[in-house]
Amino acid sequence: MALQQVLADISLPMGAQMIIIFAATLVLYTLGKIVYRLSSLHPLSSVPGPWIARITDLQLQWHAYMGDEGQYVHSLHVKYGPTVRIGTESVDFVDAGVIHPIYVQKGGFAKAKYYQNFDIDGHASIFSHTDAGARAARAKVVLPLFSAASIRQNSKPFTDGFHRFLVDLKARKASGSANVLDCARQMSIEAVTEYLFDIRYGSSQNDPSELKVQPAGKAPAPRLSASALVDAFISTARFWYFAPWLYQLAETIEGLVLPNPSIKISAEVVDEYLDRIIAFAQANIKQTKDVSSSNSYPGRLLLAGFSPSEVHAQCKDIIFAATDTIGMNLGTLCFMLAKHPDVYNKLRAEVVSATITKSEDLQQLPVLNGVIRETLRLSLTNPCRLPREVPAGGWQHNGIFYPAGTVVSVSMMEMHFLEDVYPEAHSFKPERWANATEEMHRCNMTFGLGGRQCIAKTMSMFDLHEVAFQMVQEDILAGSTVTQDRIEIYEGFAAKVKGGAIKLVWPEAGEMTQV
Repeated sequence: MALQQVLADISLPMGAQMIIIFAATLVLYTLGKIVYRLSSLHPLSSVPGPWIARITDLQLQWHAYMGDEGQYVHSLHVKYGPTVRIGTESVDFVDAGVIHPIYVQKGGFAKAKYYQNFDIDGHASIFSHTDAGARAARAKVVLPLFSAASIRQNSKPFTDGFHRFLVDLKARKASGSANVLDCARQMSIEAVTEYLFDIRYGSSQNDPSELKVQPAGKAPAPRLSASALVDAFISTARFWYFAPWLYQLAETIEGLVLPNPSIKISAEVVDEYLDRIIAFAQANIKQTKDVSSSNSYPGRLLLAGFSPSEVHAQCKDIIFAATDTIGMNLGTLCFMLAKHPDVYNKLRAEVVSATITKSEDLQQLPVLNGVIRETLRLSLTNPCRLPREVPAGGWQHNGIFYPAGTVVSVSMMEMHFLEDVYPEAHSFKPERWANATEEMHRCNMTFGLGGRQCIAKTMSMFDLHEVAFQMVQEDILAGSTVTQDRIEIYEGFAAKVKGGAIKLVWPEAGEMTQV
């Protein structure tokens, strides 16, 4: 009232007075909030961290946007220790002791609100749901399709996909170089969609199964790809700490300022394909009695009563996950074997001498198993934080009380490179898994943790073991080398390979094509 009286005394119009009062109130509120966040009254005041993180999340958001979030958070741990306040209400840990309570015990803490920014077409996906009950209702409908028994019993889409991948890679080898990330993505999207949706992605065009080895020196004909859309989806993860309305605004503005026609085309192709598989599933379920009798991902969801628009979104989410995760892991595996010929030769010796009667036997091959586990440790498909919200009642750890709503996390970039768990952690050493410790398994976050871990873990492991065995058996990587020392990525919730390529070269093949 005093301020209003002063303004009245200097004869300012009522409208101007209201604006000044509102601005002054906003300034005082902001200053009060800053003072509170810096004071000992704040419940996270005893958690070490930079002063800027106590008053704003802007620095964390900036590094997420720039793609170096992992390095930034790591630098804070180096300076402040294993427990760091990285935002106004956010704490990150490098501590295996927090994994069980945060991610595993009683289903773990709920996913943080940031995951809502990964909703698709207005629907929360099995991945992005923050409501554990709603997520479980959807996941249990489709989980039988991801079991080892189901995958082995209906493995033809995968074996056909592996064959196309090997034919593709041989053709690229003949030309002297290959972007194995693109090859791996193509294989994964084709195999997974045919297995889950009954219709292979891209099969309406020139059938990829007809792909033949191209003449030496010529790259194989391009095939339909969802890579542009997947890369765009990964790129928007830079904004994932934003409020949902701001996330949508940032995504729209970026699309207007930096238009990419390939993203629009890719999105249209994916949507047209999904419309087709939903229609196909709707026609098929008319003859299906119940959910358990369907082997179709969209069919099971439709039979369970979920709307076609939600099923469309859930299927699109699977396309993103399959293309990105399996593609990145298989691309990294090829890179590591090309970079380390000694490991490749050891694996090759094991493969050619192995007697395999069934797919389960592959996971008993020690060198192959070690190569795959070490690849997954270094692949960093989701390098940064897996944030969770402390539930009602709060959580106590190491003498500090974290109130409800506090965002707590650990990250793959930290846990996968702990020197006391993985000696020479930045080196590719598959032999470390021959005598893996319990701590090595506990700190491994490749497929997430607890009840919210990736539902396609079994499928991914099946794919990697099968295709790696066949690729080494046919000796396709012999003579290959890499063009850079490491795979460089933009670090965020999801990794994006810089340049969009994991490149291998075969110098001798290139020389032969020039003769």
